[in-house]
Amino acid sequence: VGYDFSFGKGRKGNPELLKELGAKFGFAVRVVGPITFMGSIVSSTRIRELVLSGRVREAAHFLGREFFVSGKIVAGAGRGKSLGFPTANVDVREELIPLPGVYAVRARVRGETRPGVANVGFNPTFGEKSLRVEVHLFGVDEDLYGEDVRVYFVDRIRDERKFPGPEELAAQIRNDVLMAKKILESS
Repeated sequence: VGYDFSFGKGRKGNPELLKELGAKFGFAVRVVGPITFMGSIVSSTRIRELVLSGRVREAAHFLGREFFVSGKIVAGAGRGKSLGFPTANVDVREELIPLPGVYAVRARVRGETRPGVANVGFNPTFGEKSLRVEVHLFGVDEDLYGEDVRVYFVDRIRDERKFPGPEELAAQIRNDVLMAKKILESS
């Protein structure tokens, strides 16, 4: 267990108590000291904070891999396609989702990993109220409904924001795609 491990009511159990219980009930307990990376202690709390603040590239350093969410691709409103950027709308299973915004991503679907750009948020241009994860996969315009997908967050591009209309949103998405391609080519 980790050096700061706790358990039980009020999280009052600690590694020393666990060692005592191990001696009494016949199991071994090994306590692992803090692990540091880039001058910071690696902890699940720290990683969650990074993801929730949109700092997914930093979170990847601590995880040793890119942070991801997974789920099934479900039907959306079709607005992405009408703007020229079809999206895979992900019914996310995880509770931990990055800060709303636009991200460079890689998505694994049908056994292939494909580059893309994702919007995590509420689609304020269209007045949506529920949090969504929508992924535009570069060069893909096929029916993926019902497929399992894993979306790997590489880096955050920008905050989500409301645009005056669909034309302005489409222009920004074009810029987001270019930025995501640059990020993905260099990572």
